[in-house]
Amino acid sequence: MIDAFILCGGLGTRFRDVSNDYPKALAPVGNRKVIDLIIEKLMTENVGNIILGTGYLSDQLSAHVEDKEYKNIIVSKEPKPLGTGGAISYALDKFNTEDILVLNGDTIVDFDLIKLLSFHKEKKANCTILTAKSDQANEYGNIKKDSNGLVLDFAEKNSRQETKYVNAGVYIIKKESIGKLPKKGSLEKDYFPIFCDTKKLFCLTTNCLFHDIGTKSRYDAFRSYRENEG
Repeated sequence: MIDAFILCGGLGTRFRDVSNDYPKALAPVGNRKVIDLIIEKLMTENVGNIILGTGYLSDQLSAHVEDKEYKNIIVSKEPKPLGTGGAISYALDKFNTEDILVLNGDTIVDFDLIKLLSFHKEKKANCTILTAKSDQANEYGNIKKDSNGLVLDFAEKNSRQETKYVNAGVYIIKKESIGKLPKKGSLEKDYFPIFCDTKKLFCLTTNCLFHDIGTKSRYDAFRSYRENEG
């Protein structure tokens, strides 16, 4: 079993073309909310507690999960913006497992948790990133790795790299490793480079589908995908 952490604390500045009234995680998709799709996916996996890292419009998220009567949901509200890495560090005492599954609250990913966790343990990684091949790697930034999945470097958005492996927004991180890092900072910009330097950062590349709804165009594309799917 593994506890999960969903990052829901962003200010959502890129999403304000859709709405200023609710956080991205509460964006509607048909008769559901994005956060419901993520939580329901986790409930089909071997997941223990699910911690929501909240900040901006936190009360709305708290009210929503209470209304849905989800079990094993814990809300961790940041007292001030701490960054994606700092949000996990702030909630550290709420995790009961040695590894933590981390997901973005604005990204829906169809992934195999058992496969990802097995890979993480096999590599004895401090952190494992789920990556996916994409022809839009320049839009997201991409990851350079070796044949064993060891992360060697990160490329910024809009860079011309031959590697086309993009971060799908799903991670497994050792709880012990988080405790040794700064209490504030970005998971991607501050924490991952530290893991990379220690040669304990790996990535598992799959053909999983992932949908980032962080901008109006991506949100509209996902809603269209769901309508066509259903």
